[in-house]
Amino acid sequence: MHPTVYSRLVELMSRYGSAGPETLEVGAAEGVSRSFARIIGGNYTGISLANEAEYEWGRIVHGNGNCMTFSDSSFDNLICNAMLEHDHHFWMTLAEIRRVLRPGGLFYCGVPGFPGHRRHTRIALGFNSLMPRRFQRSAFADWLGGVGVYPFHAAPDDYYRFSEQAVRKIFFEGFEVLELGSVLRLPRVIGVGRRVA
Repeated sequence: MHPTVYSRLVELMSRYGSAGPETLEVGAAEGVSRSFARIIGGNYTGISLANEAEYEWGRIVHGNGNCMTFSDSSFDNLICNAMLEHDHHFWMTLAEIRRVLRPGGLFYCGVPGFPGHRRHTRIALGFNSLMPRRFQRSAFADWLGGVGVYPFHAAPDDYYRFSEQAVRKIFFEGFEVLELGSVLRLPRVIGVGRRVA
């Protein structure tokens, strides 16, 4: 995770805190999850397609965000960062997030955005499409990413980019949006909402 993305999520968690003791992270990974668990406190559960594990700060269970095994309204806080772009059926995961998050619960979300229609971005995208596939994953492709081209992501598969409007109107449907914005040149859209319905 980029340090700027991490800092922004920590800033939001520090500002809005916890709506209660039960937290779920969809797309959990041990290192970052440990850090988030210490910030948000309470009982921390992560769900991941990887192996299950128990830690002193919480647990990660095996499962798919598209069809979670948790009961309705099980969690007070939900974190989902850098995961939905890898989810074939992200809308199913969003429906599950709404189902397992209690009314009044906080949803911390981070997804990759897409750059604006700046002239250099359009030129770089056009040039990038001419490169052989093997060259697209090179250091030059990384440099192009620095000027606004989507980075290439070999694994896990990477399918989507989202606008701030999509996050506000679709991801946070049924939520009061507390804060929402973008960071970085290759934008990451990061926000927090409180479930109202």
